[in-house]
Amino acid sequence: CGSSDSLHRIVEDSPRFKRRKGSAGNCPYPGQPFGEGGVLHSIGTDRGTKAWSNPHTDGKVVAAMSAKNQVGSGGPHKFVGRSDDGYCNTNDLPNSWMSVDLGEGRAVAPTHYCLRHGYGSGSYMLRHWSLQGKTAEPGADWVQIRRHDNDETLAAQKHSVAAWPIE
Repeated sequence: CGSSDSLHRIVEDSPRFKRRKGSAGNCPYPGQPFGEGGVLHSIGTDRGTKAWSNPHTDGKVVAAMSAKNQVGSGGPHKFVGRSDDGYCNTNDLPNSWMSVDLGEGRAVAPTHYCLRHGYGSGSYMLRHWSLQGKTAEPGADWVQIRRHDNDETLAAQKHSVAAWPIE
């Protein structure tokens, strides 16, 4: 796995991350998790020109997850959603994952990211995970952007939210 320095090298060296006419946009972190801003909010509002709608269910991004619990776990659309109306979790297995493909012609150089605890109680809190990214080039490897070990930032309450800077 790489460091944030290796991510910056990927961003600088990859044509997928180069500014292209019409593809660049500024989606600053709004200062609070799931506020009025950020990449998924921009995509879900067509850059602020319409009311927000889930970009996965609209076909603008593809959210996916490894094996999920069959009972009440919701689907991948919950991972990119803005509401806390239901569950969003994978099975509690090693190497479980969730991902978002932003689609052709979209790339990001994130400064922050946020998560919502996807369970309806203060149980099963996410404490160990890594944020990874990759380019769309064939054969590109996932690069670790940030790793969390025993991170207790997400409060032990249902649907808690938190944000982290990418350093």
